[in-house]
Amino acid sequence: MRQLVWHGRTAEAVALLSDLGRDGDVDTLALSALQTWVRHRAPGAIPEHPQPWAGRTRAGRVRPETDPWLVSAALLADALEHGTPGRVVPHAEIVLRDVRHGRGSNWSEEASVLALDVLAAAGSPGDASDRGEQLLGEGMPTTARARIAAVLAGVALQQGDLASATRWASDALRTLPVPAWGIEIGTPLGVLVDALVGTGRLDDAAQWLVTTVPGAMDVGIAGLRYRRGRARFRMATGHPAAALADFTECGAMLERWGRDVADEAVAWRLGTATARLQRGELAEARRIAQELLPSRAPRTRASALRVLAAASAPDRRVGMLTEALELFESAGDVVGQAFALSDLSEAYRAVEEIRTARLTSRRALHLARVAGVTTLVRDLEHTAGSEHAGDGTETAASALSESERRVAGLAVRGYSNREIGSRLYITPSTVEQHLTRVYRKLGVRRRRDLPPDLWAAVSRAS
Repeated sequence: MRQLVWHGRTAEAVALLSDLGRDGDVDTLALSALQTWVRHRAPGAIPEHPQPWAGRTRAGRVRPETDPWLVSAALLADALEHGTPGRVVPHAEIVLRDVRHGRGSNWSEEASVLALDVLAAAGSPGDASDRGEQLLGEGMPTTARARIAAVLAGVALQQGDLASATRWASDALRTLPVPAWGIEIGTPLGVLVDALVGTGRLDDAAQWLVTTVPGAMDVGIAGLRYRRGRARFRMATGHPAAALADFTECGAMLERWGRDVADEAVAWRLGTATARLQRGELAEARRIAQELLPSRAPRTRASALRVLAAASAPDRRVGMLTEALELFESAGDVVGQAFALSDLSEAYRAVEEIRTARLTSRRALHLARVAGVTTLVRDLEHTAGSEHAGDGTETAASALSESERRVAGLAVRGYSNREIGSRLYITPSTVEQHLTRVYRKLGVRRRRDLPPDLWAAVSRAS
């Protein structure tokens, strides 16, 4: 069953499921688990939407040989399908803790990969990264290592860490050759293309997009991720109509499968809004962005605010982009911060706040360099001027005390008062006192006005 689905032979897999159910060779729980797992991996192959796993009973014949790892895989897959990963986080943690004891099962690999997906989807991407790297250090089999690397790539992309997303996706494709991936190739390939486009490496992305992929890939989530990466490449190369077609098809696929929920649902809508914006369809872009604004996910709301600001009058943009910047900061998304700052700089210029626009542009340039977003760096270098514009940053930094330097250096990199206090073993109130003195000495009023070059100057002075 696993191999048939992996290689896109889904019609045979569905026929086998039917045979197993008719012949009674598999107990009720195992058969239900198999159906749930196939539905998750290849939703396009099974048209009917099954009832949630949590609503099923354990009635029926349960044999001693029923694989508990298969049951775990079904439980986790079901939560991902129905957009309720939070309710199975404890089970995911148990799976990841005990997976080393399940190496004899054909389903322990599947359960561990799904457990990482659950942690990431439930709002704990950092935990998913840590547990995934820990598993890689425990000597997993080749296919499992490649799949875990692909999950880590997706998590890094979700967090805006394009360098790590590129590295992990490349590792996944080196560990397991492209032909061996079956229909799952869309996951590492789509993430890699997306990350390469984000960092401006369009030629590299184009080379990966000529890779031959299975036609059956569109029956599963991997096909969605591939389309999304391809759509971002098309937008970056000036083909918004083709990108819009990809994003629209992603939405149609999710609707057909009855799983237009959570991250995938947000991704295609944001992509559609951005493509509409690039085509000049401002009203439609605004409509989609406004639908996403109520989201509690910081990155989703922040991205929607960026789209909404771009489609709004200049005098309304500063407030929206300021909130977007704060949300990206709270999510730890450096790439998002860089783009929000770049947009904010243009918004300040539009309302003729030129000095603030210049400072904001230099902050954007600093973060774009940190994140390795080369296209944004090139765009901003012309606006922001040379890296050292003679603004007296280094001289001002030398006037700070040793403690003030340490606090200022961490503050300009985006750490909160609590995080700075934890790193320097001081209280948040002490951090605030240091920052107040730093603001006075540098002639600024708040954290976001700190010069972006302060980190380098503080490092040299220290």
